[in-house]
Amino acid sequence: MKKTETSPGGGNVWKKKTRQKSAVIVGASEFGAIPMMSDALLIAADGGLKRIESCGLSPDRVIGDFDSLGGIPQGENVLVYPPKKDDTDTMLASKLALSLGAKRVLICGALGGRDDHSFATLTTIAWISRHRARAAAVGDRYAVFALTNGSLVLPGVVGKVSVFAFGGTARGVKLEGLEYPFDGDLDPFFPIGVSNEARGEARISVEEGTLIIYANVAPERALDILEEYYDR
Repeated sequence: MKKTETSPGGGNVWKKKTRQKSAVIVGASEFGAIPMMSDALLIAADGGLKRIESCGLSPDRVIGDFDSLGGIPQGENVLVYPPKKDDTDTMLASKLALSLGAKRVLICGALGGRDDHSFATLTTIAWISRHRARAAAVGDRYAVFALTNGSLVLPGVVGKVSVFAFGGTARGVKLEGLEYPFDGDLDPFFPIGVSNEARGEARISVEEGTLIIYANVAPERALDILEEYYDR
């Protein structure tokens, strides 16, 4: 179902079939190949437009204040916002994705740059998750998932997995298939879930609250997990 293709622009693009509406949001930070799902919305958040065009792709929507891009692009699919605003460009793109019916949102190019921007990305995927959509952000060698009132399986994962309560106490948390299992409530002010170890398949669930989950998952593998291994 999945293959890597070289785009006309020379960049790598991961393509995957999908059964329901999804969105891939691309930001301006450096990362590896763009993971893509067929029939997915491709949204450029400000400077992410350059990355998308370098891969020979055309976004469905372009949104932001365009301070990173250095100029306002032209086109009917461009949504321009003032620099002084409440939302980050990534949040604007996420709200747009949900308004267009996306049930899964994958954010690329929004981790690994400025620490405050990376933290803002975590709050964004948590916001998406709390609005009943599946959400993840990907870096070069890892993925971060948000999970609210549900469960997530990480199949075939070997390496570090960290789980944190986000936005309040997460109740009824179970960590299975990890070196250090857990069954109880997670306190957002005590990082007991950091640096656990997956042995091949991990199952993470929360009865009430939101979790942020770091995992040793390649960007293209995150697509499979968003599609097949969420229950919320």
